[in-house]
Formats: sequence, C-alpha cells, structure tokens
Amino acid sequence: MSPGFADTAERLLDNGYTPIPIAPGEKRPAIKDWNSVNYKQSPHLLEELCNKHSNASTGILLGDVCAIDIDVLDTEVACACRKMVTTKLGNAPCRYGKHPKSAFFFRVHGSSFKKLATKAYQISGDKAQVEIHCDGQQMVVFGIHPDTQKPYYWHGEDLLEVPFSKLPEISEMEARALLKDLEFELASKSTESKTALSPTPTVTPMAGLELAPPNDMKNITDALGFVDPQDYNDWVAVGHALKTGGEQYLEIFQKWSKRRPDGSIPCNFVSGGDVKKRWNTFKPERTSLAEVFRKAAGAGWTGASPFTLPSNSHTVIARTILAEMGLREPKPVYADGELWRYNSTHWLKVEGFQQRQWVQDLDGNKVGVRGVLHANKSLIDGVLNELHAMCSAPEFFRNLPSGINCESGFICIGQRQKPKLMPHSPDLRQRFCIPAEWQPGACVTPSPLTEQFFSGIWNDRNASAAGRRVLEEILGVALAGLSTELKSPKAFVLHGSSGANGKSQFIQLLQGILPSNAHSAISPSDMGKEQFLAELVGKTANLANELSSVRVISSDKMKAVISGDIVSAKRVYQAVFQFAPKAIHVFTANILPSFQGGVDEGIKRRFVVVPFTETIPESKRVPEIAKRILERENKAILSLAVVGAARMLDNGIYSISPEMEQATEEWFQDADNLMGWIDEGGINKLLKHNKRLSYDEAYRSYREVVESRGPREWISRYSVFKRIVREYVKKDPELDIVRHSEGYRIVERKLVYLV
Repeated sequence: MSPGFADTAERLLDNGYTPIPIAPGEKRPAIKDWNSVNYKQSPHLLEELCNKHSNASTGILLGDVCAIDIDVLDTEVACACRKMVTTKLGNAPCRYGKHPKSAFFFRVHGSSFKKLATKAYQISGDKAQVEIHCDGQQMVVFGIHPDTQKPYYWHGEDLLEVPFSKLPEISEMEARALLKDLEFELASKSTESKTALSPTPTVTPMAGLELAPPNDMKNITDALGFVDPQDYNDWVAVGHALKTGGEQYLEIFQKWSKRRPDGSIPCNFVSGGDVKKRWNTFKPERTSLAEVFRKAAGAGWTGASPFTLPSNSHTVIARTILAEMGLREPKPVYADGELWRYNSTHWLKVEGFQQRQWVQDLDGNKVGVRGVLHANKSLIDGVLNELHAMCSAPEFFRNLPSGINCESGFICIGQRQKPKLMPHSPDLRQRFCIPAEWQPGACVTPSPLTEQFFSGIWNDRNASAAGRRVLEEILGVALAGLSTELKSPKAFVLHGSSGANGKSQFIQLLQGILPSNAHSAISPSDMGKEQFLAELVGKTANLANELSSVRVISSDKMKAVISGDIVSAKRVYQAVFQFAPKAIHVFTANILPSFQGGVDEGIKRRFVVVPFTETIPESKRVPEIAKRILERENKAILSLAVVGAARMLDNGIYSISPEMEQATEEWFQDADNLMGWIDEGGINKLLKHNKRLSYDEAYRSYREVVESRGPREWISRYSVFKRIVREYVKKDPELDIVRHSEGYRIVERKLVYLV
C-alpha cells in the first residue's frame, strides 16, 4: 500500500523539500495555487493540508530541485538513457511509475531554469521523449500511478532517506548538454521516417559542396582509422554519415566496426550481419560524409581537406571554408560586429587580415572541371560578407552563465551556493581566460605582500575593511563580467588628491589579472564617440587612469554604457552595429571632473567615489607591488575575485560605506556648478535689479561667475541652462515665467491675499 500525504509530507519538509498533495490516482495537484505554497510563511499550512488530504498522493515543488523524466517505454532505449544520466551526473534517487519509465532527482546548482525537453520520437510504436522539469513545476514522488494503478516505487533510496542537501547537483548548462546526448540517443533509435540524428550541429550541413572524388574511399578509410567504433554515439553517427554516400559504403562501415584504432575488437561488436542489420535501419538526415572527417579530426586526424570547389561563387567558397573548419572546431560566430572563433578555452576575435588569409589560401585551387580560383580583393570581400552572414548570431554573447573562466575551467558561481568548477566548453560563450588556476575547496592564503596592499590603503581599521570589501567586489565583477547583470550597476572613481595612495596600483592589478582583450581604457569624455564605444565589445572592465585630465563627463552616454543599454558603435571603414556593453568602469582621479548636462538622478545612481585618503609612507611603499603580487599570487587574487563575485550575486549590491556615500555626494554638489549657482541665489539676485529677467541675461551672469573660478570649470550649454532654470522656476512658488513681446521672462510671482 502506498503511503498517503499525511505519512510523507512532514518528513519531506524536514529533508528540505516542499511537499504538496496530489489528487489520488492522478498527477495533478489537489489544491489551487500549489506553486505558491510556502510553509515558512504559513507555519500551520502543512497540518491543514495533512488533515484535509491525508490519503492523497505526494508531490514536491521543483525549482531548487530538478527532475529528469525519461518517458520511454522501449526497455533497451530507456536503459541507455538512464545509463547516460548516471554516467554524466552520478547516481541520483530514481523513481519508477510505469516501468521502464523513470525520473531522476537532482539539486539545481546556480540559477533555476524552465522546463527543457527533447523532441518527441516514435520508438517501437510508442512516444519516446526526455523532459527536464524544473522551475514552476511539480513531480509526484509517492502515490498511485494513474495507468498502472500501482504505487510508485524507488530504485535504492527515496527522498525520505536522501535530504535535499545530499542530492547530486546539476546546472542549466549541464542539463542542456545532457539533453543533446539524450536527443541523439532517441533520434538514432527512432522508427520515424524523418529523424534528427545529430544534436545541435557545430556546422550547418554544406549543401552544394563536394568531397574530392579521386581518393574518396581511401580518404574516408584513412580518416576512420582514428575513430573508435566502441563509442556507441560515434558508431551511430558514422553509420548515418556513410549511408548518405550510398550502399557502397556498407563494406567500409563493416570493416571499421570490428576493429578499434589499437587493433582490438570492440566489446560491442557482434558480427558483420548485426552491423548490416543496423545499417538497414539508418535513415540519415542533417548529416553528410563530412561528419566522418569531423569525427576523425577530433580524434587527431590531420589529413588533407576532403572538399573540392564545384564553383567559384562567393557562397560556395564561404561554405567550403566553414566546412573545413567544422572538421576540427565549432562553427565561428559573427556577433557584435566581429567574427569569433573557439580556441579550446574561450572564443577569440578573428582579425580581418586572418579572415582574408583563409580566402587567399584557396588562390590557384581547381574549380569545377577546368576552372582555377583567383583570389582578388573583390572576391575576398564578397566571400567574407557571405561567411559573416552564415555565422551571424547577434544574441550569442548575451545572457551568459555567471562565473569566471580560468585555466582550470569555468568557475560556476550561483546565488548562495558554493562555486563549482566545470570543464571549458564553447557553450559557455566566454571571450577570455584568466591566466590563473583555481580548485574547489582549496585554501589559498594571500601572501603578506597581498595583505599589505589591501590593508595598507587605509590606516583606519573600519575604513580598511569596508574599502577592501568593495575592491574585492570590483575585482570579482570585472573577472566574471557581472556589472550590467546587477540590479544597480555602478561606475567607480578612485579618488585621492595626492599620489602614492594605492589607487593606480589597484588599476594595474586589474589590468594584470585580466587578459589584454578583456579590458579597455576609454576616457569618459570619449564615450559619446561611436569609434571609441566599439572598443568596449567583449570587455568586462574599462579602466582609465587620471580622470583629472578630463574636463567633463558626457552624462547621457555614460549612463547607457554603465547600465548595459544597447548602444550604436562603429569601427573605421565598417558599418555601424549595435551591442550591449558589459564592462564595469573604474577610473582614478586626483581632481574630480564636472558633468556635461548637469548631475541628474540617473548619474547619482550610477557613480560611486572611493576615497583613497592616505598617502603611504615612503618607508612602507613597495615598488610595482601590483606586478609582484601577480607574479607570485595570481591564484590568491583569483580566489579573492571568486569571493567578491559570489558576494555580489548573493547581495545584489555593492558594499558601499557611509564614507563613500559622503564623498560621492560632495562630488555631485561640487561638479554641478549650474545648480550651485542657482542654490547660491543666482536667479534671485538678478531679479532684485531686473524685474523681468531674460534667459540670455541670466546665462551671461552664470558664465561670468563660472569663468571667474578658473579655466578648468565646465560651462553648461545654453539649452541645458534653460531646461534646468525652467525646472527650478516651476518648483519655486515665488517665481514664474511669463511671455512678453520681447520673449519669455522670469519674474517674481505676484501674490494676492484674500481678506
């Protein structure tokens, strides 16, 4: 007899799950608003549900928990899918309902995600599909199955015995990768006439391309010598690819199937007849003979290109280049106005001259029967235009996973979860790799030199602790590219009126730990220029020294780049493109500049001044301390960045101290000389001598006052002046703007008292 909801709910809650009652003998919840159940907010709710639905089946809410539902009735295929799950993710609690269908339960690492699923296939006359249920869903764990009318049962321990904290972990990235393999398994066993046999292909099948015909069979045989037929997925993929060439490739497939590259017999080889039987079931689509060479290249084959050019059209040449690349690497991506190519750890920008060399290398190649390719400028330009269009993926580098890409792998950082190391993958869409190693749980103690740097910037202990937290968070945000993902993105100005206070060394520390292609040095005054904005593409930090030399900051454009809004950019001699900046902006300044267009609330929300108030005594200074730290302690700096990034994801905001808030407010007051002039009574003083004050007269007075302060003072434009003054007058009950024959005038409002 299956236990009821009253028997299991409290124990499940104690184990960290959120139980809900399920209608007996069904899969639907027995209550309304089941997805908003919260036992912490409603302490008596569980008791009420247990009393009202004591005999109901039991489900749990998903979100923190993920369920991989293998909805396959074919015993052999279901077993293969289960084995694939446990091999890639480890053993997990497994629940059965209608055998061989099953569901595995995992703890979500990182952010939760919506339901994922393979396509639905027909295998042995039944629907076959794998679904990964997560955020916003529920799954039955105890009760009566509606089809079998028998209890659900578990293989090994169930969720009453395995608490939430002991479940094996799975991230969204791992779930998607697993789904690709499961998709391939289902597709290869499908009995439908049209089957998608390959997971998301790295390179689109190259229609119109031809394999070099003279040595076709020999080239394929040589290439297959590098591919191991004992790998079932590779064996199926090669079989489908060979069958696209016709029945003449069956013999090659049979010979290859019974001999591994080391000469041994594959453990899964039965007989030539068995191979032929499987060959007859293959119905290849979305693949070609080129897949054989791609598999071989991945295993170390370096033979000559199997492709020939059937024509010299720009499209065919571009396809040929991509097909050749696809043998050994993922398909390039054209995004943010650049072409990107994966290099085993991250995506690298391909320079224009390198792209042109791809076409130049084809110069003199045979085209068709008698033609010869001539790679002139016109042809090269046309081919690259077509290639960019084929690789276009404008959204590719958006909505990236949270973490830091380093030499050891990708450090996946989630909210309130321990960082986790994942292998490098093109699917992670990282554009640089930090030159340092990191291992989960490893205790890396910063050297005295690192401690001296971080704690020696401020003499006051409290100020030092607060300042260090912010510097760690800036470091983590820069390395993880989190700036524009935060609810309240910030730009930081490291301000100190004297030298030798550590601010420039911190900038050098950031520049040193980040690869050169991950940071830029664009002055705020240049943010309004499209060619400078283009330099922010792919950068996670914009680090500029000596902001003091900048007379004014362009307010509107700065707000856009700090927040990560879509902006237009342009490279010299290239078309305008749009992208979303991701960089955190950190500047140093001895003297804080003004803002073009004044200081509005948007600017106030986005800038923070970090005061570097102490001059480090000469006896305590270490020459090039940032360089020395990076040479000896890059692992420690990476660990500090991981701590800072994790804290930012947990808290969502920077640890801004009261001293930083005060320094920022003082800057805004000093930087906005127009509001300062108004607050000091500039308008009211003029009205004492001129009862009908024109904008021109007021602007001349404002200019004279500001110019008298010195040549570095920025004077607001006339249009900005009028807007600010107009807003001020509207808020003042004693002032008004009236229209006269000579134009608009500012006047004192005449008050009428009623008796």
